[in-house]
Amino acid sequence: MNTTENNKLIAEFMGFKINTTTSIDVLYNEKTCEVLDLNKLKYHFDWNWLIEVVEKIEKNYIVDICGKAVSIHENNGEMIVDLCGKNYSNKTEAVYNACVKFIKWHNQQNQKLCSQPK
Repeated sequence: MNTTENNKLIAEFMGFKINTTTSIDVLYNEKTCEVLDLNKLKYHFDWNWLIEVVEKIEKNYIVDICGKAVSIHENNGEMIVDLCGKNYSNKTEAVYNACVKFIKWHNQQNQKLCSQPK
């Protein structure tokens, strides 16, 4: 996935949905009535955007950030994401990649729950 696709993934996790009824692709959040241009998302470089994602994850999981090393785990200690900082140039890049990895995991868990027979 490239940055645009990862940013879209994060935006959807944050409650935005794609609205293709406009001349440009935008994301719309029904709860906040906020509209974002899909091409102007800043999760990959703006800490203020990214910290909101971290805070949402922290509502149900534990996020540990130590310099450029990031881990996300369940309350029982089970590790979900464990990123070593040496692969990233700065903290924002490391946290961004950890969030993307977590959201992909989270979406897979939701798919598993939805596909189980009732």
